[in-house]
Amino acid sequence: MEEFILEMEQKYKLRIERFDGGFKDGCGHMMKAFDAKAFVLGTRKSDPHGKFVETFSPSSAGGVHS
Repeated sequence: MEEFILEMEQKYKLRIERFDGGFKDGCGHMMKAFDAKAFVLGTRKSDPHGKFVETFSPSSAGGVHS
């Protein structure tokens, strides 16, 4: 997987941030470090709670909010 990520990073000239910690902490880091206001994430309908997610839904309770 890491080899694929490195290949895509080079091919598409991406800046991929890597950090230790959980998803919520990572989103909080990105919001502070890059002044991010939003994230675009995909969710499959088959994911837990995915059937309840609508287009442009806010994060779930306990999620990162500015």
